[in-house]
Amino acid sequence: ISNAGDNWVFDNITMVGVLLKNISRSTIRASASNCGVGVRLLQTTGGCVFNVVTLFGLYNNVIGLDLLTNDDAWVNDNLFFNGNFQIDSNYSSVANKTICIRLSGVKSELNNNIFIKPSFETGGLPIYVVNGSFNQTIGARMENGGFHTIAKVDAGRFNRFDCGYSYLEPAIIGAAAGRSTAPI
Repeated sequence: ISNAGDNWVFDNITMVGVLLKNISRSTIRASASNCGVGVRLLQTTGGCVFNVVTLFGLYNNVIGLDLLTNDDAWVNDNLFFNGNFQIDSNYSSVANKTICIRLSGVKSELNNNIFIKPSFETGGLPIYVVNGSFNQTIGARMENGGFHTIAKVDAGRFNRFDCGYSYLEPAIIGAAAGRSTAPI
C-alpha cells in the first residue's frame, strides 16, 4: 500500500472476506476482519440494485466495503446500515492508508447508494468515490483523530456526506470535490 499525496494506491489486494457477486433485491448482513477487502459487492453484468445491507464489525481491512463493477454493470439504489470501520492500534503505522468505503464503476458510475450511520474509526480515508453520483452518508461518526477528510471524489456529482458526530468539520478532496457537499 502506498499513499502518495491524496492518491490511494494498492499494490495487490487478494484476500476478500465476503464476496457478494451479482446480487439484487436481497437483505444482507455482513462483517469481516483482517482482509485486504472486508466486504465486496461485485457486479459483473446488469445491476446490483435494491439491496438492504446491515454491516457489523469491519476490522483491520485495507478496504472495509468495496462497491465494484465490471464492464457495463452498475451498483445503484442500495441501502447500507451501520458498519464499524476500525483498525487495531497494532496497525497504526498503516491505518492512514486504509479506505472504509470505496465506490468504483468501470463504465457506469455508481449512484444513489445511501449509507446510514457508519462509524469511521480507521484513521484513513472514510469514503473514496472513484466514479459515482448522488451517493450519500447520513449521520456518519467521524473518529479519525486529526484526519478530517470525509471523502475523496474523483468523478461524479451531487454526492452528499453528512456527519452526525465529528471533532472537525469534514472536507472533501479530489478532482470532483467541488460538485459534492459535506454539511455537519
